[in-house]
Amino acid sequence: MREIILPTIAEMARRGTPYQGVLYAGLMIKDGQGRLVEYNARFGDPETQVLIPRLATPLATLLYKAATDSLDDVVLNWRDESAVTVVL
Repeated sequence: MREIILPTIAEMARRGTPYQGVLYAGLMIKDGQGRLVEYNARFGDPETQVLIPRLATPLATLLYKAATDSLDDVVLNWRDESAVTVVL
């Protein structure tokens, strides 16, 4: 968060293009160091689809709060279950 996500959000705001919505960061981790591969902003990508079943906070609530600029009080809750996606 500190090294990749928050600097990205801060830079978008600095440029006058703040982002609200779903922003999935595709990361590769090597030797404990995260590297950004890509950002996805839709649910169609396999990487994001695997997260939805683990989300305990109602998705509709999150989308509504993003659309009405009221995300400040949102707390994401996640299920403890594992999920996996296989892409061939």
